[in-house]
Amino acid sequence: METIKFNTGRMYGHSGQRIAAGLLDNGDIVFMDIDRDIDGLIPAGGMSREDIKNCGLFRQRDIMRAYDENTYKSFYLDDDFATVRQLRALAETVKPV
Repeated sequence: METIKFNTGRMYGHSGQRIAAGLLDNGDIVFMDIDRDIDGLIPAGGMSREDIKNCGLFRQRDIMRAYDENTYKSFYLDDDFATVRQLRALAETVKPV
């Protein structure tokens, strides 16, 4: 799984808003906002993983657009799920604002 991490600079907590996201093999994107305790899945909508990469859709800007427009599926990731543990650990390494 390819991952990215970033801090939006929005002050939802003392560290800002730290987010980690992962690009899954099927093209879906999962993300974890550890400061607001929000997770979600942005469906690929029939696009392949390579399509998502080639179109540049696995970037902070596009993830935050889906986040702000609420066009993701919230599915309350189980803390025992390996992907969640990986994204949470990654988000915790994001530099505070």
